[in-house]
Amino acid sequence: MENDEQQKLTDLQRQNERTMYELRQNITRANVDKEQDLMQANTDKEVATAKAGENASVLITQAEGKQRIVVNEVRAQTVTKIN
Repeated sequence: MENDEQQKLTDLQRQNERTMYELRQNITRANVDKEQDLMQANTDKEVATAKAGENASVLITQAEGKQRIVVNEVRAQTVTKIN
């Protein structure tokens, strides 16, 4: 009887060790996945920021071009009225 109890205890200890090993491995994998997700999020943010900056630059250039056109049109109209 004592031998059976000892065997059950040994089996439980082995099972617990396996379970603990698996849990530690799951935690390690989860941490790696978390780190990869964080790196991807940072990369996505940097790309989005760069694209937004490029778009803003294009819009500013377009607005400045339109402003020059309007200024030149107003100058042309003023010269025409003066003459």
